[in-house]
Parts: sequence; structure tokens; C-alpha cells
Amino acid sequence: MPLTAQDLHLILHMALEQIAGLLGISCGMVYRLTNPSEVVDEQCLSLVAWRGFSESFLRQFSLMPLRGSQAAPRHWGRSRCCGAWPITPTRLQQAYVAEGIHLGITVPLMVQGELVGALSLGVGEVRTFSATDLLFLTVIGQQLSTAIEVARLREAVDHIVVTTEASQLTLALRDSITQHLHDITLYAETIARLLDNQETAQAADYVQSMHASTLEALHGMQLLSSELQPLMLTKVGLAAALQARLNALTEWSGMTGDFTVSGDDRAALLPLSLQQKLYQIAQEVLQNTLTHAHARRIALALNFTPGWVVLDVRDDGIGFEPNAHFHADGYGLRAIREHVHQIGGTLHIEGTAGHGTHVCVSVPTPGQPF
Repeated sequence: MPLTAQDLHLILHMALEQIAGLLGISCGMVYRLTNPSEVVDEQCLSLVAWRGFSESFLRQFSLMPLRGSQAAPRHWGRSRCCGAWPITPTRLQQAYVAEGIHLGITVPLMVQGELVGALSLGVGEVRTFSATDLLFLTVIGQQLSTAIEVARLREAVDHIVVTTEASQLTLALRDSITQHLHDITLYAETIARLLDNQETAQAADYVQSMHASTLEALHGMQLLSSELQPLMLTKVGLAAALQARLNALTEWSGMTGDFTVSGDDRAALLPLSLQQKLYQIAQEVLQNTLTHAHARRIALALNFTPGWVVLDVRDDGIGFEPNAHFHADGYGLRAIREHVHQIGGTLHIEGTAGHGTHVCVSVPTPGQPF
């Protein structure tokens, strides 16, 4: 059975009930990351589940800009851990105090290194949390992250089913991922019960099983995203897709981003397979910048010249020495080089410690020159 909106709502509320029962934290909210729209022009955290807060509080904070929130990366860096912060005098935190809350806990909800939402909890008194408590919150965070991402992918698949024809593989992947999510939910419930009974050794075994199911779900998500990607490019085109990808990265990271298209823009005439590879290359480079570069600014350019299309990415981060790290999987360069090789292109990388990184991919265009 595919995951419905009602299923997601139930999973999120069950998680808040588990947290209340095991940790005694009665106030909690789950936010989902939303992209810019006609209503709001930046990424926001949208409230999707809550427990213990007053209606007036919920009305004020049902939608919050990501930038400046406790889930933003300047508060958490690249960490996937959760943490507690004492209430300080900001508008949100003053509202927390009015609710009788004096300690806040934020768990960024991550999928494959990218933010998909946030779990925000309120505690009535300043207290410390044990390693078992933090383990439980990490487990709950994994469950909520997977649920939110599965719901997002389901919405995308449902849109495709209505507007076009989804492949059998797309539908099968959707159902498989949903089954893994149900497994993860059962594991989370079992782990909560074992931790409540102080059976930490058995709980650790279930955490391993839950981790395996999560990895299977994430693998399915990767395949499903690959299935959906050509349809997205067909709908909006390469340039718009790259712009949207860069916007998402800069909103999440706080970096400044620039995107330009130069030359005779005939991206729509490129074969879909070539558009897809160029998008994947850009995606890999942008992710590497987010993960490794510690950059403040990134510039992405798409340039069309007679017979060629050039993808150019520059950042002002810490840089690196390409010859020293070109084969290091941690930098993702091997995948980039394979993508470039598959489309008969050339890859040029310049990286000097302390002076940023420049990645340039030049690809010959088939058919008549532009």
C-alpha cells in the first residue's frame, strides 16, 4: 500500500507520543521543509505534526523561514546529531517561555546529507540527557526523515501518474520504499519499548536492523529519484532544473549562489540523456561543495558555444589538491569523472588549498552545431 497523507500524519504523531512516553517531553513539533512557491519566496519549515502546544503558539509558528532557524546549518554544521539549547530572548524562544518551556531540543531531519525537516521539542526544566536518550532521539529522527522523504516522493509519483504515465518500476519502487518505512516504524516502536525497560543490548540489535531497513529505503529513493529525474527535465528543462537545485542548496546552506546561462541557449534541443547526465554531474559537484568546501559563495554557469556545452562550477571554499584526492571516494570525484566519460566530455579541476575549487565540464553536442 502506498504511503498516504493520513499515514504520514499518524507516523509523526506516534513518534511524538513515543517521545512523551519514554523521555517525558510533552511538547513537540515536526516540521517539513518546503520549497519556494507563489506564496513564499524562500525555503520554509512547515508544521505537519504537533503535541502539547497551545493554539495561539501554533498559529504563530506554523510556517517559519529556514534561514535563521535552529535547523539551519550555521547552528548544526554538517552534524546529524541532535542537541539541546537553553532558551534565549528571540521571538520564538520568548513564545516557548510563555508556554512554560525552558529548554529546547532540535533534531535536524536528514536524508542522504540533505535537510528534509526538523523535530523541535520543548522541556519544562533544564536537564541533561543520557546517551540512551540521545540514541532514542536519533532513531526517531531516522524514522521521521524517511517518512517525510517517502511522502515527498509519493506526491511526485502521484503527480506523474495523473499527468503522464509512470513506469512499472516507478510504481514498484514507491511501494517497496513504503514497505521499508512501515518496517522502520515497527522497529522504532520496539526500540522505544526496550529502552523503556532498560534492555539496551536488545535495543541496540534492533537499531542495527532499523539501520539496514533505512539503507534499503534510501537506496530505493535513489533509484526512484533517477526514475523521476528525466520527467522533471522534460517538464522544466535543464537550465530551470539547475537553477532550482542551486536555490535549494543555497537556502539550506546559507551560501550565496549565482547561476548564469550564456551563449545560444538551446538546452531544450539537447538529448534528454545528455541533459540528465549534465544535471547529475552538477548535482554531484554541488553536493561535494556543500560537504567539503566550507564555501560562502558558489557560482554555477551553463555556456553554449558552437558544438559544445560547458558546465562550470566555482566556489570560494578551502580548496584541495586534485592530484592528491582525485581518486578519493569521499570527494565524489570518481562518480563525476565516470559521468563525464559516459557522455564523451572532458573534465578539468583546479583546486588550491585556501583558494576555492573550479570544476569545468565540456561536452560535445550531437547533431548540428549551435
